[in-house]
Amino acid sequence: FDYSLENRVQILIFNRLSDLKQTNLGTGAESALSLGGTGRQSGNKLFLYSDDGQADLYAQLREALSQLMVSELLFGTDLKDKIRSSGFLYVPEWYLKGLTSWISEPWDSRAEGILKDGFYSGRFSFPEHLKGEDAVVFGRSVWRFVAEVYGERIIPDILDMTHVSRNVDGGFRYVLGLKFR
Repeated sequence: FDYSLENRVQILIFNRLSDLKQTNLGTGAESALSLGGTGRQSGNKLFLYSDDGQADLYAQLREALSQLMVSELLFGTDLKDKIRSSGFLYVPEWYLKGLTSWISEPWDSRAEGILKDGFYSGRFSFPEHLKGEDAVVFGRSVWRFVAEVYGERIIPDILDMTHVSRNVDGGFRYVLGLKFR
């Protein structure tokens, strides 16, 4: 979808994961590990590493930038907005990680298999309890469905209404006219 970050992004690339773990840059209050637990994000600073070449670095960059976009859309850009939003807005794992994954990775047969298995086995009956890879695949499929049926341009509106209503169901209900459940 079409969205531009409000602030400039600074990217620091380390040669190895061990170098990244040893640095004390970006260890402040806004610091957070990425989805994979390897890169680091501190405000608009991204800390990445390149062990396996350009393809791996490019994947990390796509993931980190998409995570930054989602965070900015949902929680705002300055620390005051983030603290205010985080106290009142509960966002399940499938929502955040699924959206980040949908933005940064194309849909593939592996995700399709996990999704089918999750529905057939009943693991996806209660999405709010999903963790790990199941949460990522379920969320990614929800955002893929929304993009295919309603268009990609509606996704920032859903995020904005989720932020305003402080409720995931409210975001879907106000924009799409549907309850999530």
